[in-house]
Amino acid sequence: MLNFNHILCVIDRDFDPDSAAFRRALSLAQGQQADLTLLLVLPDLSQLISVDAEQRRELVKQQCQQHIEQQLQRVDDASQVAVKVAIGKRYVQTIQAVLAYGYDLVIKVAQSPSWLDRWLGSDDMHLLRKCPCPVWLLRPDDKDDYQNIVAAVDLSAHEDEARDLNDDIASLASSVCLSDFAALHIVSVYDAPEAGFVSMWADDPERAQQRLLDQAYQQHEVSMQGLTTRLRERLGSDTYQYLQPSTHLRRGIASQQLVEETQAQKADLLVMGTVARSGVPGVIIGNTAETVLSTVNCSVLAIKPRGFISPVTL
Repeated sequence: MLNFNHILCVIDRDFDPDSAAFRRALSLAQGQQADLTLLLVLPDLSQLISVDAEQRRELVKQQCQQHIEQQLQRVDDASQVAVKVAIGKRYVQTIQAVLAYGYDLVIKVAQSPSWLDRWLGSDDMHLLRKCPCPVWLLRPDDKDDYQNIVAAVDLSAHEDEARDLNDDIASLASSVCLSDFAALHIVSVYDAPEAGFVSMWADDPERAQQRLLDQAYQQHEVSMQGLTTRLRERLGSDTYQYLQPSTHLRRGIASQQLVEETQAQKADLLVMGTVARSGVPGVIIGNTAETVLSTVNCSVLAIKPRGFISPVTL
């Protein structure tokens, strides 16, 4: 469920109170009675200054903070919004702020004007990989109220960590749906990769292949029923009945099918998890997630498995 107490909204130098990220962050903070902090991160160009570099940095930070605070005066109910200005790499400063001050949600507009930057070394992708709290990346033209939200869950894994992450995704997506009066679509992708080898072993390859696919579907169907049952228990029967989430099992390549589902549902938001690759410390986002995030044309709310520890340190 939505339970944010300290929200961090990452802004640009030309901060506009009418920006999608600030509107969403302020609305969420008011609805959750949460603290809201704006963070502006400036590049460190002190190497270009021959003298008084530290003094110049502090002056620039002070000027930027004053400008942002002046802009906030135009906004009703923004008197309690805090402003921080830092210098350095944006994703590093953002994650360090999360670690230092305990922010439980980061909101920002995706940095690429063509939506999510295809280069996986972007600040946004670094945040998705390494930020310990949920990251909400918004389209520049994001709506104030969503109509359709897709929650992507992975029902192929049965470990407790995977189940917990799926539950967190469904709960968080449900909360946003209830807040925005939006429709919820829970989607999972299934396949039977071994079906491609069945012709080497079976006398009736087509029948054997279909049996494998049917088994994969049935396993996912049972897991989806378990997921929705747990969601009903968390929400309560009345709230669950009001929400009436739709479930979708799609066969094929996960990254492709998830993107197609967001398009089919005209999704305004995709809620998904970022899952660690085994054996690669500090890399939390998998190939499927990277492909989806570089292709979808809607806002994205990504969460980490419980207990994730960021490779970025204070």
